[in-house]
Amino acid sequence: MFSPAERKSLPNLTKWVEAFAAHSAVKKRFGAIKLCKVALLPEGVEEEADDDLDLFADDGDDADAAKKAAAAAKEKAKAGKKPKKVVIA
Repeated sequence: MFSPAERKSLPNLTKWVEAFAAHSAVKKRFGAIKLCKVALLPEGVEEEADDDLDLFADDGDDADAAKKAAAAAKEKAKAGKKPKKVVIA
């Protein structure tokens, strides 16, 4: 599923997959497992132009949307508050 370039950036995963594929029980059940030379994509999915694998990075778009949502929530909360009654004791 990963191309050789992607495997190079994931050495521990590659090592684990190779060790798993070399295990005698795996060979007996599935036969020889070869690593692919070209990355595979699920059927019906086209390759995206953005190869950003960092799932939690701040791309800027999300931060702007979060700021707008926070400001809208703050305004909504402010508008929903009733003025407090003054009590003189």
